[in-house]
Amino acid sequence: MKKIVLLAGLFALAACSGEAEAPVAEAEEAAVAYPGGAGTYTRANAEGETVSTVITADGTFTTSLNGEETNTGTVTTEGATICFDWEANEGEPECWANQPMRADGSFETTDPEGMTHVIRMEAAAAE
Repeated sequence: MKKIVLLAGLFALAACSGEAEAPVAEAEEAAVAYPGGAGTYTRANAEGETVSTVITADGTFTTSLNGEETNTGTVTTEGATICFDWEANEGEPECWANQPMRADGSFETTDPEGMTHVIRMEAAAAE
């Protein structure tokens, strides 16, 4: 009887340790931080049009809608938050909260109005 209780305890312990490993592995995969930095960031707006933002290494950006330039200005980041201050802006910069990068190279971001967008990033070429 003691052997059965001991074996049952070992199986229970093994089962618990196996369950604990799976979330750790998932957390490691999801831990790829928002990369930020220079590159081209694209998304579709509510109308299905393509919005592209090119961020350069010197902290400037240009946003285009379907290939036509709409905004230029400066960008600052703090962790996963990115703030855009365009040249015509008379108010505070607009800040977006970015989620970790997915395996496919996309990430979600939340705009100042609380809407979530899926962004695809293409890193800038090394100089």
